[in-house]
Amino acid sequence: MIARMKHTLPTYLYSFFIIIAVTAALFIPTKTHAQIPFGGPITFLYPACFEGSWIILGPPTPGSYMSSYATRSFSHGRASHVGQYLLGNAGGYLTCTVQCGLVPCVIGGGLLILYHGSSL
Repeated sequence: MIARMKHTLPTYLYSFFIIIAVTAALFIPTKTHAQIPFGGPITFLYPACFEGSWIILGPPTPGSYMSSYATRSFSHGRASHVGQYLLGNAGGYLTCTVQCGLVPCVIGGGLLILYHGSSL
């Protein structure tokens, strides 16, 4: 005869806690590698944002980008003038906020530049 396993309250609690632990482990944030390469000449530069500089690049990867104070710059430093070439990786989105009277106003934004190299 096969012995029956007796289900007690602690057995159910252990199962419940194991299921909760496995489910919680699936929702722990991890490092992502969602980086978008970019490069091109600066066609517009607005350095007066609270968050950093708002940069619009021309071809080959035109678009709106934001260089924050945490952006890592190589070669000739941060973006400084129109016509300068940038090449690097971007990810995420950041807005350009300026002071409009008593309240801050969002005037633009773009992909957050993680790191870049620049020309003279």
